Amino acid sequence: MTSSPNTHVVVFPFMSHSHTFPLIDLSIALSRHQARVTIVTVPANSSFISPRIQTIPLISLADLHFPAIDGLPEACRCQNLSEIPSLQFFVSFLTATTPFNSSSNPWRIPATSLCASSLITFLVGTPAFAKTSAFQDWSSMPPALCHFSSPKPLWPMLITRLLLPLSLLLSTGFCRISAADVLDVNLSSNTDSNPFAKFIAEAGEAELQSWGVIANSFVELEIDFISPLESFYSKGAKIWCVGPTFLYGRESTTNHHKDDNSVSLMKWLDGRAAEAS
Repeated sequence: MTSSPNTHVVVFPFMSHSHTFPLIDLSIALSRHQARVTIVTVPANSSFISPRIQTIPLISLADLHFPAIDGLPEACRCQNLSEIPSLQFFVSFLTATTPFNSSSNPWRIPATSLCASSLITFLVGTPAFAKTSAFQDWSSMPPALCHFSSPKPLWPMLITRLLLPLSLLLSTGFCRISAADVLDVNLSSNTDSNPFAKFIAEAGEAELQSWGVIANSFVELEIDFISPLESFYSKGAKIWCVGPTFLYGRESTTNHHKDDNSVSLMKWLDGRAAEAS
């Protein structure tokens, strides 16, 4: 299936390699359907994104300024989670991204201008940026969020975050719990004194209003968990299983099988399947 030549997707990964690599691969897949993709990121991430997309004219980068991190000198220039000197700065790194969610953040206007050359068809972000205010500037619809795990682990993570009683989890069965079974609990009032908990709670609340979820898995593995997970999101939101996304980054299936390690791995997997049958 080929997209309309006017299709324009904006992708906004969180500043870490684990969040960025799957979205690069997803961007490559979209470009193969003739969609134009703008990856919004920071200069430190551009340096490792650029080599992976430089031969793909339909994918471009939009660089944003990353704010200073409390407790670290400006000279450290930490713009990626892998660059923080120790885990004690993890929460500071997360809270440093909150200007991206503010109506007064300094990069809104240039980023909006850069992406305004054509109508943005849809937006793809990561859960950490679900609340990002720029999404409201770029498109009238909420973003689709890309999760890097599958619906199966997402489901218990979500119901645990919503304080679902363990007794209900054990008595109703793993796959039969939906949003109707979960108590309506406001977590915001319990997180004001904990910056990390507040960040997670606000991102989680915004995530439930997203347009849909892109999961890094495939439908055949997740079929029992997709509908229960969809029930927690806003009306009409869908779960799309499009993974494993790393396969999109391969030049071709032929090149993939020329790799000795890949061939050995496939033989090992075939052997395990034969043993199980």
